[in-house]
Amino acid sequence: MTSAGGETLRASAVFNLSRANTLVIDDSAISLSLTTEALRGFGIEARYICRSAAEAIAVLMDHPVDLLIVACEMPGMNGHELVRWLRNSRLEPNAYVPVIMTAGHARASTVEEVRACGANVLIQKPFKAEVLLHHVIRVARDNRPFIETSDYSGPDRRFNVSEPRDRDERRRDMIRLAALRSRRLDGVPLPPKKDPEPDTVVWQSRRSRLSTLINDPGGLSVGTALLQARSNLQALQSQSQEIVSTRIADLVRLQEPSSDHPDPQRVLAEAYRLSSAVIDAASPFERVDLCTAASGLCDLIDAAMPDTPFDWRIVTVHAQALQLIQGLPPEADAERAEVLANLRLVLERRRPLNLDDL
Repeated sequence: MTSAGGETLRASAVFNLSRANTLVIDDSAISLSLTTEALRGFGIEARYICRSAAEAIAVLMDHPVDLLIVACEMPGMNGHELVRWLRNSRLEPNAYVPVIMTAGHARASTVEEVRACGANVLIQKPFKAEVLLHHVIRVARDNRPFIETSDYSGPDRRFNVSEPRDRDERRRDMIRLAALRSRRLDGVPLPPKKDPEPDTVVWQSRRSRLSTLINDPGGLSVGTALLQARSNLQALQSQSQEIVSTRIADLVRLQEPSSDHPDPQRVLAEAYRLSSAVIDAASPFERVDLCTAASGLCDLIDAAMPDTPFDWRIVTVHAQALQLIQGLPPEADAERAEVLANLRLVLERRRPLNLDDL
């Protein structure tokens, strides 16, 4: 079976991560349930489950963690800020834990933010169980050196790294790759650390505990793990459908901010949040049609200029299209394709069609 990136997971391959202390962080209850149930199918129990970065920090300060899965977008301290804090915390062994980040919709800046904060990998939804398993196994077997500079702490951001190069070349490369300077957040405790000099690169080879655990005797085959994960997710399908219906209805009811609205960007952000929530809940069940429509709206909102009025008809068209798609019977492929084709035109032109076109 082929997973993300065209790589192949052999159905007969065996792995064992039953002893991994796993921490999952997401402010969305349904996303937490979907992720933890998929992991349970892989034989991985989520030992710690948190709804906020603040809760996660309390866990990370007191308990060793072998695998961290965290959502990019969360209220308050977001996932990128949490990972950056962790990488610079000097907490042993948690500062070096493999980190998988997830995003219902990846903003234009998300990929660079994930690289800059020190995460191992980003999974953009919609993703299937095999994509999550692929990345869990991938980070467990990740042998990239760990880099520490004044600007960046995390795994070497070049893939397929073997042996470190000479010191001067490494220094130039790491300083070039460091895009964002780590910043400390008010109210977040940090263990004392001595920052390296600006031109200093600490290059060290560290094997995560996860890389040892995965080879424990026993375990599951990839094929069995995926069957179990899909079965676990299927049990959540009705709950997911209810959440999709609620979020679409909320989006339809969302009113265009008036000219004297104190914060029109907040209303637009709510439309983005509702669309992203549709992707979160629909993605594990292969509702590519709903995810495509919701992603298109997220893309248009993300590309909007802060000081330029946003054409609210774009939100209206997408909300009604989502409602229409959800109400179509499974066999209505032609109608579904026509709706999505019209939404693609909206995305290309960055302006709405007439509602009658839908």
